[in-house]
Amino acid sequence: MKPAQLMSLFDQCPAKLARAHERKVQMQLVDGVHNRQVRRAGRLWQGSKRNHD
Repeated sequence: MKPAQLMSLFDQCPAKLARAHERKVQMQLVDGVHNRQVRRAGRLWQGSKRNHD
């Protein structure tokens, strides 16, 4: 989708909807980063556990 199309979409939406969408996107981004960190930490933890055996 082109930025111009996105802008016209947001122009059609009430400001409240646009804000809610922004918040949702932000939450998804935060979740993605968090999940990646958790996965990496889990791998590290499993690796260190294996080394201790």
